[in-house]
Amino acid sequence: MQNWKQKTQSFSKPFSFSFLDSIEPEELKRRDEEIRRAEEREIKQQRDNAFFGCGINEDCQNNTFKNYQAITDEQKKALSAVWDFTKKVCAGEYCALVLFGNPGAGKTHLVTACLNAALHSVKKNWETGWTEYYSGRYVLSRTISSRLMETVSFKCKETYDEVINDYSNSDLLVIDEVGRDPLSTAGESSGLFAIVDKRKSKGKAIAFCTNGNFDEFSRILGSAAMSRILQNAIVVDMTKIPDWRLSHRA
Repeated sequence: MQNWKQKTQSFSKPFSFSFLDSIEPEELKRRDEEIRRAEEREIKQQRDNAFFGCGINEDCQNNTFKNYQAITDEQKKALSAVWDFTKKVCAGEYCALVLFGNPGAGKTHLVTACLNAALHSVKKNWETGWTEYYSGRYVLSRTISSRLMETVSFKCKETYDEVINDYSNSDLLVIDEVGRDPLSTAGESSGLFAIVDKRKSKGKAIAFCTNGNFDEFSRILGSAAMSRILQNAIVVDMTKIPDWRLSHRA
């Protein structure tokens, strides 16, 4: 009986031998490298999926802050302001950006450069422990209005709230050409307010571009939406910047 107890006690002791001790250091290094490469491939796939599904037009996919021609003081101020906004976005802060000015002033170039920079920046997901790229989306204001108007049809497969939620999930949402279509101003105002309100409650950044002046932009969005936007907003006046397209026409 005593021998049996001694044997069981000896078996109950923890093993000092580790499985990793039987693996050569070179093999451990090779396995760590394979894990690292697999993680990089997954992260790159996430970035590619986010980039090609973000809605940026093909002619704007290569827009960066470096290839924006900031010659005048107004252009330099606009470039600096949008760059400051981009840093806030990539820091995970809630903020808003409003660019207003004449057509051809470079508003779309700057906001798509911001979106491109965000899509190529990584963040730490503290819940999962994974590193992932920021998500972003570019959309025309009239596209939002059209989708929302279609939800009243019984044939539509998505509801009004589903459309709003669809535009409220990405880390950054860029809405271009606000107020371009005067026929959809009413629907545009209510839809943009719902999106602004939803994104602010989630702490998600948002950017706007409009060819109108600031007063026209404020009238389209309404006082409630403007109150939410201006609380943490960078407003850039680009009305003094000339039309780049006209100055570079063939």
